[in-house]
Order: sequence, then C-alpha cells, then structure tokens
Amino acid sequence: MKTNIILILTIVFSISIISISVFSKNPEKSQYKDNGDGTVSDIKSGLVWQKCSLGQKGKNCGGEAGMFTQNDAMKACSKLKLAGKKWRLPKIDELRSLTYCSDGTDPQKLMKHNEKGDPYMCGWSGGNNYDKKYQLPVIHSDIFPNTVPDGYWSSSVDGRKGLSINFGNGPMNDYGQSFEFFVRCVAEWYSKGS
Repeated sequence: MKTNIILILTIVFSISIISISVFSKNPEKSQYKDNGDGTVSDIKSGLVWQKCSLGQKGKNCGGEAGMFTQNDAMKACSKLKLAGKKWRLPKIDELRSLTYCSDGTDPQKLMKHNEKGDPYMCGWSGGNNYDKKYQLPVIHSDIFPNTVPDGYWSSSVDGRKGLSINFGNGPMNDYGQSFEFFVRCVAEWYSKGS
C-alpha cells in the first residue's frame, strides 16, 4: 500500500515538473512547425494550434478576426473543421505558452500581479516601470501572422470570470464571460515530438 502511494506521488510530481518546464519560458521559434494546412504544431508541448485567429483565413491570415463571448468561443472551437482535428478552446497555461516577450520578460511572471495589484506585462523593467521596448503583438507573428494585439479567451475560469491573455502586452486578465475577445483554437497532436 505504501509503495503504491509513493508511486502515485512520484507520477503526480513528475507530471507537474513536465508541465512547468513545457509552459515556463519564452517560446522558441524552432519549437513550432507550420503544417501547411492552417495549423501549427508545437513540438515542445505536443499541441496543435490554429494558425489564424478564428475568422481569419489563408496563408497570411487575412480578413477580420471574430470576437466571441467565452461560451460562444468554446462552441466555435468545438465546431471548427480544420485538418481533421478535434478542436477546443485552450486552457490558460496553454494559451499563455504562446506569449513571446521579445524584451525577455519571463511569461510566468505575466500570470502574476505586482505589489500594487496590477498585472505584470511585457516591457516591465522593475518596480512600476514598463519602459522596455518589445514587439507587438507578443507572439511569434511570423508563425501566427496578423494576431490581433488584444485579448484572447481561454477556457479557464476563476469564480465567475473567464481568463484571457492579452497579446498586446502579455498579461493574464479576468473578465466577465460575456465580454467579447478573440479566439485561437487548439487540438491535441497525435504524437509528441514527431
């Protein structure tokens, strides 16, 4: 019995460490593979992303990205027909893993608040100063072209508020689920690293 408990705790701890390491650093461009079918594989996490924001089309993601409430975003992702995948709205950690602060700000910090209660953002240089220069939007825009530098819904909630990531400056935010934000859907990849 004691051996089983130790084994279970070891497995849970190992999964936690893997999750932290997969979603804890600025993503490298080399971890993404454009599949040429409107999807991008993240080789590090094993996820497949919709290349364009929902509503955009084509190689360069032309057109206007649609805005959705959190509930409508979940429905739209589940109905998406793209590359034969089963799509869903990403969890907050998955969506945050796309955040790229060219100024070197650690994306894990973007999930926290400073001493005044304000969210950390790309461009943070210490204290209450946000004076570092960084690229907009805060995502690899050559991999995910025409990403709107604004809020994108996740499927995660905190109480009655939905959690989003702002690709304009990077922080996680919570809003009423009836607010309208942009959407990028995600699917599981068939085999991690292939």
